[in-house]
Amino acid sequence: MTAARRWRDVWTAPGERLFVQARDEEGWTRHRILSNSEGDGAVAVVVDGSRVLFIDAERPAIGRNLWELPRGQADAADGSPEATAARELLEETGLISVESRLLGQIWAESGLSGDAVNVVQVRVDPLARRAVAEYSALRWIDMHRISQEIADDQIRDGISIAALALAWAKGQLNTASPA
Repeated sequence: MTAARRWRDVWTAPGERLFVQARDEEGWTRHRILSNSEGDGAVAVVVDGSRVLFIDAERPAIGRNLWELPRGQADAADGSPEATAARELLEETGLISVESRLLGQIWAESGLSGDAVNVVQVRVDPLARRAVAEYSALRWIDMHRISQEIADDQIRDGISIAALALAWAKGQLNTASPA
C-alpha cells in the first residue's frame, strides 16, 4: 500500500472506545470507525422456547429508541465471543447466561466500520436475575412474529436483523407461523 493510501487517525477522545481513521483515495477521503476493544463485539440472540429477547435501547445518534438484541463491545477479561455476549446480557438485562454457542460473525456496516460482531445464541436461567440492569424495558417476541415485527417497522436495528437472519439460516430460529 502506498503512503497516500495508508490509514491515519483523525479522531479519538480520552476514555472513548471508538476512533476514526481516514485515507486519501483518488479525489476524496475514505473514513472508517474502529474500536480499541480487546476483540470484536457480540450480539446475544437469547432464545427461551419459542421466544427471543429484545431490549428497548435509546439511540441518540438517530434520536429514537429501537427494539434490539442485547449487544456490546469486548472487554479484555472476556476471553471469547460467548463471554462477551454473556457479560453484555448481564449488564443490559440482569439475565444470566447458562449456555451459549457462537453462530458466526456479521459486519454491522462494512462500508464504515472495520469491526465484526459475533452472533451468539444464548439460553438464560429464567429464575436468576441480577437486580441492576442498564435497560428496564425487555420484550420477549414469539419467533413466528419476528418477520411481521420487522415488516411493521417494530424491529429496525440492522445488527439485530442481521443476527436474526444468521440464526434463522443456521436453523436456530423457527419463524414459521404455528399451524
